[in-house]
Amino acid sequence: MEDSVLDKITQHWETVYDGWRNGVIGAICDFECNGIYRFIEYYVDKSGRVRLGDLEKETSPVVCVGIAAYWLAHRKCENRLLTSLKAHQGGQETVREMYENYTEMRFRQYKDGHRDDARMWDWEESDWRKHFFCDFIIQNETELNTKSETLFYYIPESDTARIRPVMEHYIDYLEKQRKKYLPPGKLVGVLDTLLARTIFPKCIEKGWMHETESEYHWDGIENCRGRIAQLAYLCGRIYGFKYDGSGGNKGTSFPGKELDKLFGEKSLEKQLVQVYAADKPQKWRTLIDELFK
Repeated sequence: MEDSVLDKITQHWETVYDGWRNGVIGAICDFECNGIYRFIEYYVDKSGRVRLGDLEKETSPVVCVGIAAYWLAHRKCENRLLTSLKAHQGGQETVREMYENYTEMRFRQYKDGHRDDARMWDWEESDWRKHFFCDFIIQNETELNTKSETLFYYIPESDTARIRPVMEHYIDYLEKQRKKYLPPGKLVGVLDTLLARTIFPKCIEKGWMHETESEYHWDGIENCRGRIAQLAYLCGRIYGFKYDGSGGNKGTSFPGKELDKLFGEKSLEKQLVQVYAADKPQKWRTLIDELFK
């Protein structure tokens, strides 16, 4: 088993290491203490001395951010100044506590960054938290996790095996928090996905659909024919339908019956196949595709 190099990752760019997995020489550090770890390149000159490379610290590549960076900074609480009682007692912050503390920090940052937004002038605390969990944090942290995978090129597989579950389970934690702020709704079971919670409200805002107490209703895209075909295509994009060229689905299992009930329609999956089997792509498809960008 390879030795861990996590202790080589610090907040001091002077901590140079030449044993990174990808063979480079340098420091991985959060030198600005802002939760962004960068790789600072060094080289060995002709006299054998290790020197800082030409790259400026601020432009050095980001290798770790988000919950992974927070975990790196707080996994040894006895060496950090934390606010938790356990930290003051010299104990160790649990992963659950890290998730809670990090999430509260991100929530404060979210509020501070949107206080000048006129749309939020009358928001209560519950409104802030609902939008934070339902519309922002999961997508943002998923993107940060992707950026943090750069770190895996520098560290041994044994260290990667320690960090990756922290990143993945944090998204699970956020999903559970998100559900606390969702009203008893129409999106239940297989229909309740982050993408559905994101896209359907966009359609309502555009006037393409509306909701009643018991279901959604697709009104259609203005000045475009094929109302049911539009809905079928939209649902296919949301729920991972991938046309196989011969009338079937090679993507994830499409919840056709559940969607028929949700929208009060019939045979949406059959309509979806017909959309893809058409000789030419329908013009309204580009309007729907814009929702996913």
